[in-house]
Parts: sequence; structure tokens; C-alpha cells
Amino acid sequence: MSLAGVVLLRVVDAGPRGEATFLGDFITFLGSLAFAIFTVLGKPTAKRHGSIAVNTVAYVGGALLMAPVTLWQAARFPMASVPWPAWAAVFYMALGPSVICYLIYYYALAHMEASRLSAFNYLLPPMATLLGIWTLGEHVTLGAVMAALVIFGGIYIVERAQ
Repeated sequence: MSLAGVVLLRVVDAGPRGEATFLGDFITFLGSLAFAIFTVLGKPTAKRHGSIAVNTVAYVGGALLMAPVTLWQAARFPMASVPWPAWAAVFYMALGPSVICYLIYYYALAHMEASRLSAFNYLLPPMATLLGIWTLGEHVTLGAVMAALVIFGGIYIVERAQ
């Protein structure tokens, strides 16, 4: 039901046309699928080794896999021209939403069902919409409200069934 709400948000309240592509949507779907698989396979690992070990392996492994592309791109990029607020934003994104949130996520995963925890991922689109309203001055639309209600309904059903 929550997935239907996300699809409804995309179809009914997609914003200006021409910005989204099937390829972009498909890549996003693959990312979501990979995260779902990572969550299911990560549960026993998080329980056995703890959230810090799981996150360390994930981040170090990801860094090693991305190192060739990162170094190739960085070789031609003028790092000195990046202003300090941009570097501060990079460090904030690395520490806050990445490290701290995933530590909390894998701690929770070690202590509750993966299906129950993953249902909360459906809160991301409504939360992003609220942040857009708050920070960018976007307008509330009927489609966004309907989609959020369907998403919240799906989360409620999952949480109530647990």
C-alpha cells in the first residue's frame, strides 16, 4: 500500500514534466532493490557483529569499489576552487545522514524485524515533500496529500500487524 502511495505521488504530483526519465526511475528502483536486499542480508550480520562493524565494512567496501572512478574524476577537478561551505556540506552529509543514521538503522535492524523497519523507508517521500515546502517554498497539492495518506496507511497496516 505504501508503494502505491509512492507511485501515486510520482504519477499525480510529479511536478514539471520533462524532468524525470524512465532510466532515472529504473536506476532509483535498482537502488531501492539493492537496499532491500542489503537490509534482509544485513540483519543477521548486524545482530552477530553490531552496527558499527556492518557500517564500517559497507563504507570501506563502497569506498574501495568507488576509488578508481573517484580518483579518475578527482584528477581533473580543481579542488582548490571549491568554497568552504561546499566542503562543510560534504562533511555534514558524510557524518549526519550517512554514518549516524546508518548506525541507528543497523542498531534498530538488530533489534526488530526487517519488514517492520523497512516500512519506515516509505516515510522518505512525504518527508522530502515537507522539506521542499519548508525550505524551497513548494506548494502543498491534493496529489501529495493523497499520496502521503496512502503511504501512512500502508505503514500503519504493517506496524499494526507486527
